[in-house]
This record gives sequence, structure tokens and C-alpha cells, in this order.
Amino acid sequence: MIPRSTFFWGGKMARKISCFLFAVVFFLGIGAYYFSHGYSLSYSSPARKTIYHFWPSGNNRMLNQPLDVAKTGNDLYWIAESTNQRLSAVNNNGTIVKVINLEGNFAPGSIWWQNNHLYVCDLNSNQIMILDKNGNLINRLFLSTNGAIVKPVFITGDNQERLFVADVFYHQVIVLDNLGNIIQKIAKPGHEKGQVYYPYGIAYDQGNKRIYVSDFGNQEVDIFDINGSWLGDIPTLRGKQIRGLAWDERRELLWAVDIFNHSVLILNKEYKIVEQINELSTGQFLYIPNSVRVFGNEVLIADKENNRIVQRIEVDRK
Repeated sequence: MIPRSTFFWGGKMARKISCFLFAVVFFLGIGAYYFSHGYSLSYSSPARKTIYHFWPSGNNRMLNQPLDVAKTGNDLYWIAESTNQRLSAVNNNGTIVKVINLEGNFAPGSIWWQNNHLYVCDLNSNQIMILDKNGNLINRLFLSTNGAIVKPVFITGDNQERLFVADVFYHQVIVLDNLGNIIQKIAKPGHEKGQVYYPYGIAYDQGNKRIYVSDFGNQEVDIFDINGSWLGDIPTLRGKQIRGLAWDERRELLWAVDIFNHSVLILNKEYKIVEQINELSTGQFLYIPNSVRVFGNEVLIADKENNRIVQRIEVDRK
């Protein structure tokens, strides 16, 4: 006869194993559900925490469908508001401290700070405005290539001497110097490898000299070297309609705005998605975000249809 204790021990072990397997399956399922529904899967160190702020704050002025934001040397943040046809400056607290109303058929869509100047793209009037840090106009650029007027929709730079402009109508990326002179053209229009169709966001990886272009029409993100040679596209972003892009030099992360999924994706240097931001820690959601910019440990998201800028910062836990 087999002792009763053997039956008891066997049953107890079976229950333990069954509970363990159930827990593994349960938590894997929860993780898959959260990722597929856009909840954050944090890559952050346990020693750091993420805080969100929403701009504007502190006064009655409101933003109206902000498309992009830049940070200047005097710690002001300039916001391009296409619908309001204006530029709004906010301080570190997110309070609007200055507004520049633009006259005529001007609707700013993208803004970048470099060489102590603000560069503002406008698709309506086919120009790039150059302003000083206080928003005073210095110059207007009307660019053309092969006799065709450039339609600038997005601008970024290398923080030194190159500016990268997405020419959405003629399907190319224009590289400028700080004065607005054309240095080179990158990509040709089309649907084949190395070609782009309605490019929008651009990010520049200074360390590896790589240019990332959100190829909106082809639903992919292409990678070019500094000479304009195509290096490939990012497999994890194929089929997604990516709008804004930003490269995080400090942590070697690529930020990508998945506009119609109302989320911002974070990719590591192997181009694997490590976090998907949709629902914020405050319980609020993004709604048709347009651009993302990274400044050190600070990330700014132009949350267009929520009429706000979302500031995401990571700080050391106390």
C-alpha cells in the first residue's frame, strides 16, 4: 500500500505547479493586453520616475491645435499654432508669456531652434521664417529646387550647422546651412526602396550620423546616412502612419508619433519598441498628437486635438 502522505504530497505539488503555471500565463496575458492597448511599458530605471505636466497653465490663454514646439536658449518654449496663425511662447511653468500673431496666409506648422535663431516652416505660404529668440523676424526663405518651390512641412537640425526640411509636395528632404542655403537633397519620390512619398517628420542621430524620415505616404520610417544614402527602413514601424520623430542622443532612443493610434512609440537602438505612450499616468489620453521633441531628460509632445503641449520629464526618485 502506498502511504497516504505520498498522495497528499503529490497532490500538493501538483497544485503548486498548476498555480505557478496559471500565474505565468495570467501575467503574460496581462502584459500582452496592456501593450496592444497602448499602455506604458516602462524602460525607466527604478531609481527614476516620470512626471507629466500640461501646458498652457496659469492664465486664461489657450492653445489651438498646436503642431510643434521648440526650446530656445533663454528657457522659453515656442509653440507653432497653425489654426490660430500664431506663435506662442511659454515659460518653464507652462504659462503663456508672449504671443506673435502672423498676418496673411501664414500658418506655422513646425519650429526649430538652432544657431540662436528660430526657424519656422509654413506650408501655406511656402516659406521658412527666421526669427531671433524673442520672436523678431530676421529673414524669410523661399526655397526652390529644379525650378519648383519647396513646400516645407517639418524642420529639425543637428544643433550645429545643418537643417533638415521635409518637402512634402515634391517628396524629398532638403538639407540647408544655418543661413538657408541648400547643401543637398535626400531621397527621390516614389514607392521603391530608398524613395519617399509625402515625408513628414525628421530626426537626426548625431552620434551615428543617421537621418530618420517618416515616410508618411509609404507608411514606413526610412534611414539615410549623412550623405543621403539609403540604409533601410525600420521593420517595427512598417504599416504605421508615423508623423513626428525625435532622436534621444543621451539614451539612444528614437521617439515616433503614431498619429492615428493616438500614441508615441519609443524604440531602442535595435529599433525594438520598448514603450508605447497612450494613456498618461494621470489617466488622460493623447488625441492625434503631431510632433515630439527631446531636450535632455525632457520630452515635449504636441497633443494637437487636446490643444496642449505635454511635458514628460524623468527625475530621480526621493
